[in-house]
Amino acid sequence: MFNKNIINSENLFKTKRNKDLAEALIEFGALICKPINPICYECEINKMCSYYKLEKRIKFKKKIKIKLKSYDIFCYLKKNTKQIALTKSNNLGFLKKFNLPQIKKVTTKNKSWKFLCNYKNSISNKKLNINLYYKFSSKIPSKYNWHSLKKNKEFIPSFTKKIFKQVSHLY
Repeated sequence: MFNKNIINSENLFKTKRNKDLAEALIEFGALICKPINPICYECEINKMCSYYKLEKRIKFKKKIKIKLKSYDIFCYLKKNTKQIALTKSNNLGFLKKFNLPQIKKVTTKNKSWKFLCNYKNSISNKKLNINLYYKFSSKIPSKYNWHSLKKNKEFIPSFTKKIFKQVSHLY
């Protein structure tokens, strides 16, 4: 890579071709002097490197923080037509298209809701613990729309399709 005989800290960066030097340093950083797992033993200039001279080198680890979230999701179902009520307004912010309505807690007013199942789902850096509740109804709040469990699934997020699968066992 380099001629070791001419490499020293005085003449390494002397050049009239600064653009080429900048490009070479970027390439060097991408291939050898990487922020994670640098390849110091292959480096031709490691004798001049302060990082290489350290007795205890820093090991960088990329940490992804996994967020654990729990949701109680409540589904309105229309019994004879195999339809489910969906809305665009809910507080599951990571789902932007039509989704299931979501309520945080089961209260004494909500005793008409029946527990269907609990399942786990992962989306990106989120692990979801979902309790799914349902009730059959012919009337739904105005912010909801009826959608067939059989048709028009192409615009439904895969997260919601998984819930469709759970709910379809009730029919």
